[in-house]
Amino acid sequence: SACAWEGGVGWTNGTTKPWWCRRIGDERRACTMSQIINIRKKFLEQPLGTILTEEEEFVEGEEAPRTPFHLSKTKLIATVGPKSCSVEVLKQLLQAGIQAVRFDFTWCTLEVQGFFDRTYENLLQACNETKKMCAIMVDLTGRELYLKGKHAVGEDGWPRRVESPVTVESGQIIYLSCDKADQDKKDTFLVNYDDFYEMAKVGDTIHLGRYLSTGAEASAVYVDVLEITGKKIKCKCKNPAVLDGLVTVFHCERSKSGQENVQNLLPVMTEDDKEALKRWSTREVDFVLIPYPKCKEDVQEVRDYLDFLGMHETLCISKIETRAALNGFEEILDVSYGVVISRSSLGMDMPIEKSVKIQKELIKRCNFVGKPCIITRVVDTMTNSPRPTRAEATDVANAVLDGTDAILLGAETTRGKFPVESVNTVKDICRQAEMVYNNDYHFKSIMKALGIDGHTPDIGEPMSEAEAMASSTVRAADKTNAAMILCFTESGTFARQVAKYRPNMPILAITVPTLKVKGCSWTLLGRRAARQNLIIRGVFPKLADPKTGLQEGWILQDAIKFSIAQGMLRKDDFVVVCHRLRGDLVISIVSVNDALGVTMQSGSELGQRHASTASMTSLVTHDTDDQYGSLPSSFEHGCAVRAQQSDGKSRSPRHNGKGLKPLSEEPRAEEKATASSGDDPVKTKIKRGFFSS
Repeated sequence: SACAWEGGVGWTNGTTKPWWCRRIGDERRACTMSQIINIRKKFLEQPLGTILTEEEEFVEGEEAPRTPFHLSKTKLIATVGPKSCSVEVLKQLLQAGIQAVRFDFTWCTLEVQGFFDRTYENLLQACNETKKMCAIMVDLTGRELYLKGKHAVGEDGWPRRVESPVTVESGQIIYLSCDKADQDKKDTFLVNYDDFYEMAKVGDTIHLGRYLSTGAEASAVYVDVLEITGKKIKCKCKNPAVLDGLVTVFHCERSKSGQENVQNLLPVMTEDDKEALKRWSTREVDFVLIPYPKCKEDVQEVRDYLDFLGMHETLCISKIETRAALNGFEEILDVSYGVVISRSSLGMDMPIEKSVKIQKELIKRCNFVGKPCIITRVVDTMTNSPRPTRAEATDVANAVLDGTDAILLGAETTRGKFPVESVNTVKDICRQAEMVYNNDYHFKSIMKALGIDGHTPDIGEPMSEAEAMASSTVRAADKTNAAMILCFTESGTFARQVAKYRPNMPILAITVPTLKVKGCSWTLLGRRAARQNLIIRGVFPKLADPKTGLQEGWILQDAIKFSIAQGMLRKDDFVVVCHRLRGDLVISIVSVNDALGVTMQSGSELGQRHASTASMTSLVTHDTDDQYGSLPSSFEHGCAVRAQQSDGKSRSPRHNGKGLKPLSEEPRAEEKATASSGDDPVKTKIKRGFFSS
């Protein structure tokens, strides 16, 4: 801001600078005051109109794509419904950038399960045809309150109300009843919770609205409680509305004093939920969303039931929807893989002016422990409109700047008229917001909390080996100006730990399939671990081809070729590779040119030398829980590659007695500049970046 420039806040020492200074041109290091003045002049002279016409650069060449890498680091999740259940639409959603699909069991009846069965098969076909991975989420009904109405399953398998939509006017008197005998009475709605009348008090506000109501349509009404007689609640409508579809009930927050709101006593899983999970236990479900958890015991109950069904690898994600979940957030997060901030329900259970602060605090805490945080309800108006409002676009951008991992689309893809357009719009907004995200500030804030770099620790626990490796990987990538971080992993844990530090470059997580042997049985592991990383911000998982590792050991080269084809890398870039080599954790800085040159120079010879022994050994594990990928010893040649020299001797060009050097014989410009001093540019970068701490 102009105030910061003119007031000189934090500028007197010549080192502190605004976040955007580092992103003008190639400025990525600490600036002196003179440099700051020059950057300021450069920034102010840049016409703002150029922002509207700027395009991302991409590689020109034989192996380059026609368009640049189009995915955002922030992941997108679509909820399937009647508008997004066909193979064709699912293919379009996958190509647009959807990383996960949510099956919502709120309409949890056996008849509706037929619709989900067909959609699941369509999704598998779409994934096969597009050659894209997609994680599968199952959302339970749980403690959801709704009005019992007459429904029937349509020809497409989706349930719809048999009754005509109910129109209510402002000031109209209606009744909410817990007695089944009142179901057919005029202006009376039956609630699915028999003790709902005990939750309400005279003067309370209750929200009745269509499930996944957008807020921009007249499908929700607020009512004030006037009188409670037996199991019948007399209410007065505060606004006009047309109630259609599945109408949910939410008892809004009672006071602004911080007092915990009254919660229903329904179980965390209904009987229909349990039957649905049994039906899906034979499928590869990656995540189960737990609605309305109050404490860690709720999460543990679902976890135990999944284990009982044999769904040991399915992970639990808790939905934060009530004030009770906020009070128990720390313990809920501790036993969950991640959380979903259900902003619609949560916003009604707290003073609306505190919703922004709550969202930022929840995301911050998830970021600090390295667990995914997902938000909902972002572009509701795109259910019926091809373009979101400016407020919605800003809301999406702010969520990205807060640090959210993924965005969950609900009504936009379930019953919306523009499901694919919604995905593309949110993706584009996320990409623009990511360009101005302060990665450096996020990294330093975690380092400060851990007591690194001279800071007093905010927590008393020392940094673990995995945390040290993850933070060092990000630091090395930043200091060497690497274009990508490449992680080899088995369980996906280390890739998530690297993503916790929010590097400015994408993380390609290569999962090497492993053969788990137990007695006479065996299991091929890796696919589910790769899919479960699809909802982690900045992580792009990919399965390695077992044939490649067994035949030639060129997993690194294949990963780099894939990244170039996707527009993630250029041929002059550097890649920071983190892997386990012969039992040791290693961070390597690899030149794309060098890695590609290896394949042409000596790939055949080295592949034959190591294929039959080391590669096979690395792909077989006996009950291992190693979080780092163990690679074939032939992978060593991707980091310190042997090439045939002109004199016929086999020599490592990166370890030839003269320090680190790239494979190419012609030195680069930065090498020429430092040749006189005998200092090697790559080694210098490593000294400054990786070992400085």
